Amino acid sequence: MWLNVTSMKMIILGAGNIGLVTALCFAEKGHEVYCVDNNQSKVNNLNLGVSSIYEPGLEPLLKKHLSEKRIHFTTELSEFIEQSDVVVVAVGTPNSPSGEIDLQHVNAAVSQIASLSTKPKTVILRSTVPPGTNQSLSLKFPKINFISSPEFLREGSAVHDGLHPERLIVGSNKTEHLKLFQEMYQNFEITPSQIIQMDPASAELSKYAANIFLATRISLINEFSRICEKTGANIQQIKKAIGMDSRIGSEFLNAGIGYGGSCFPKDIDALISFAASLSEKLNIVQATKETNKSQVCIFAEKIKVRFKDSASKNLALWGASFKPETDDLREAPSLKLISFLCSAGFNLNIYDPKATTALSELFKNNSQIKISTTAQLAVTKADALVIVTEWSEFGSFDMTQLKSSLKNSIVFDGRNQLDPQKMKQLGFEYYSVGRPS
Repeated sequence: MWLNVTSMKMIILGAGNIGLVTALCFAEKGHEVYCVDNNQSKVNNLNLGVSSIYEPGLEPLLKKHLSEKRIHFTTELSEFIEQSDVVVVAVGTPNSPSGEIDLQHVNAAVSQIASLSTKPKTVILRSTVPPGTNQSLSLKFPKINFISSPEFLREGSAVHDGLHPERLIVGSNKTEHLKLFQEMYQNFEITPSQIIQMDPASAELSKYAANIFLATRISLINEFSRICEKTGANIQQIKKAIGMDSRIGSEFLNAGIGYGGSCFPKDIDALISFAASLSEKLNIVQATKETNKSQVCIFAEKIKVRFKDSASKNLALWGASFKPETDDLREAPSLKLISFLCSAGFNLNIYDPKATTALSELFKNNSQIKISTTAQLAVTKADALVIVTEWSEFGSFDMTQLKSSLKNSIVFDGRNQLDPQKMKQLGFEYYSVGRPS
């Protein structure tokens, strides 16, 4: 850590999942932050202390720094651009229908910075962008000093990750940019060795490499789980065996119905498309995508086969967000599973601790779907329970109560959250992923 903390005036462009968390973490560490977003309704709510996203620890920080006037939300970049020390671009980079990354929001943000600045500005590119973006922007806007610094925030623990970063990437060949990061992060719990300087293209690619590497681990363990189910092997034992190998480790080796969210699927499609523009085919990355796509279908087929002769097909679904501790439904495996089950004639009663509002809006016109406000309401009189997201409250639910609530004692555990032996002892018909039934 560095001493003699210097407070900076910082602008964060974008108040989404990344921009808002980034802004609040810098405010928490002593900087004055202006967060700019073009969504007036979102800005109004944020100024009232109401966040549009759920993230543990976020709203208390929001209320604290609004009260202390350390963070400000606005739609007008022109009000603060001249007095800012640094501008962080954290706008969205969605994929086009063909999979290639859409940089229109990044380009628009940088163009606006350039048009409003009367003196050179330092701009940190925090948005996920393909290799070469820094270079092309530098040629187009020579008065702006660009630094590529991708974020590595995990949804569900983004505030913690923002305040306690494992590493910081400084994508620039200029020594003064390394010093700038040392100033920006001098009050964070981070050592100088955790700030890594590299060329911009390497910095940009590092984000894709990290996400796709983790996604590949998930798809690999899911492929092993399929072999387990056909041979009687137990994926939990496989995970333990390979997880103790120091070359592999135990993270991202949980078998289930596949990954989702805003990062892994988007970044995989973007890199496949980017590689194609270079006349390169990423066979392993493509296989990761295909394995993930088929995993949820295989799980859904288990449910369909079990109920093929049943007149009653009423299922309770616990969980919908792509992972626990977030309300994010983007690319969630639950949505693919719900679509499959509805097409197969099932009626669904869905409960998620944080995504109730989004689910109600998404399925308001679907007569096969009901949204419950508690886990208990969802399972009452259902023919079976399907666990889709591993929220902690599901693992601690009274299984005796669950058994008495269901019409049939059938559980499909898509996240291997429950203990097979305990479920057997309680008399459940229990199905999981890659473990003997």
